[in-house]
Amino acid sequence: MSTPRSQEKLQESLSLVTTLLEKQRVIETLTHKQESKNKELVEALVHRQNLALLQRKLRDLHPADLAHIIEVLPQADRLVVWAELEPYRAAQVLLLV
Repeated sequence: MSTPRSQEKLQESLSLVTTLLEKQRVIETLTHKQESKNKELVEALVHRQNLALLQRKLRDLHPADLAHIIEVLPQADRLVVWAELEPYRAAQVLLLV
């Protein structure tokens, strides 16, 4: 866990999280439109890969930074981010929201 970041670094982290969430939506939409025997498998693999990347980024953030990011995200994105936090980290963040 790191220390809280400067406002500029916090904006960079927010931008990265929102970019990852948007990328996940776009890729899932594209894979959903594919006509393939393995469509469900591809969707599941892409979904897991994107969530793993998001989890790694979230793990590097300070709880105060996570709290800020969660507060400014749209509700649907908040739920995705919240679901990817480990219980201990979620408890730390909850104290700061």
